Amino acid sequence: MQTSRCRQNFHEASESGINRQINMELAASYAYLSLHAYFSYDDVALPGCAQFFKKCAHEETEHAEKLIRYLAQRGGRLALEDIKAPTVTSTSSVKEAMAIALDMEKSVNEVSANMLPIGQSVQLRSPANRSRSGWLGCEWLCKSTHNLANQPHRN
Repeated sequence: MQTSRCRQNFHEASESGINRQINMELAASYAYLSLHAYFSYDDVALPGCAQFFKKCAHEETEHAEKLIRYLAQRGGRLALEDIKAPTVTSTSSVKEAMAIALDMEKSVNEVSANMLPIGQSVQLRSPANRSRSGWLGCEWLCKSTHNLANQPHRN
């Protein structure tokens, strides 16, 4: 594929990291949709849980869409990967479903945390982005990475 003519000061490592994040967000959305379906089944019938996971799926998709728009603005190219079917299609309890969701969020946040050093090392902050206050121009990612950067280091 031809390089975008608007691409400037956008390192390949940044583009690759953003694509990883997009794929993680979409995989999480897929898994949340699976949990939404499970809690909607007539023999489970927990509509509050179903709505919660539907909202989670929607939020993850929105995150991916924001990053896709950012890639386009910077002249990057989207690289979607195959999304595997969720490994969890049912749970024994709401508590277990919440634990699964927490683990998934940790995985998604880990990818965001791994992008911090990339952004700092290749100086993702362009003059156009400084006015937007986020090194990726996405409010949600700016907040997430700020929170991650201020957490105690994990071993």
